[in-house]
Amino acid sequence: MEIEQRTVTANGITQAVRVAGPPDGTPLLLIHGNCSSSLFWEPLIRRLPPTLRVVAPDLRGYGDTETAPVDATRGLRDFADDVAALLDAPTLFSAGTARPVVVGHSLGGGVAMRLLVDHPERVRALLLAAPVSPYGFGGTRDLTGSPTTRDFAGTGAGTANPDFVARLAAGDRDTEAQASPRAVLRATYVATRPRWARTRSCCWTACSPPRPAMTTTRARRCRRRTGRAWRRGSGGCSTRSRRPGSGSPTSWSPCPTSRRSPGYAETPT
Repeated sequence: MEIEQRTVTANGITQAVRVAGPPDGTPLLLIHGNCSSSLFWEPLIRRLPPTLRVVAPDLRGYGDTETAPVDATRGLRDFADDVAALLDAPTLFSAGTARPVVVGHSLGGGVAMRLLVDHPERVRALLLAAPVSPYGFGGTRDLTGSPTTRDFAGTGAGTANPDFVARLAAGDRDTEAQASPRAVLRATYVATRPRWARTRSCCWTACSPPRPAMTTTRARRCRRRTGRAWRRGSGGCSTRSRRPGSGSPTSWSPCPTSRRSPGYAETPT
């Protein structure tokens, strides 16, 4: 889908939002994580079906959204209130009372859950990836947000790498240091173009053996037992390497995982 960037004033601040799909499409709200922005979702959005109405905001202080203060005593409510205000923005959702499926990653997962707690009637479903607590980064142990310890010791931002924090505050743009914000972003948040271009070896889900091999009893038994293909003369299971979207294998390679742990590995082109 084609992505459009918009600016919306909601909940008293100017918010930057990425939008895709028809206004009357099925609403989908994407909330990014810490040290990130809505740009995190672009590779996903471009591969989603065109029947969806996708809205991905930059949270306050992130991306191109206004840098506004956060009241720590409210946990993640400031972020959740910003997102809730977007649901009524007529330029984003055609119905004014949109009830989207909400997808949240990391910090965004906590914001999504906080949105559900405060506005259950506005959320159709949640899809969470590595979410934090809906009460914020502090450690909590129950539905009311009771802290694990009185001083929240050993949780949240207090465990962040001090070198990373210092580099972030200084606007560091280095790409070599392991703790530089740009290196952290590329290593844990997004895949760079060279990474996307790598050949993937899928042991279990995407690949199947050549038809001649499948006609043998041994190949059928191997696939039935392990979910992977038997390579003749190898004495073990193997899989084929293919480029994403190529539709056909490029080569055979040894299976990178054990027989009982199907998965995939990436190999440089």
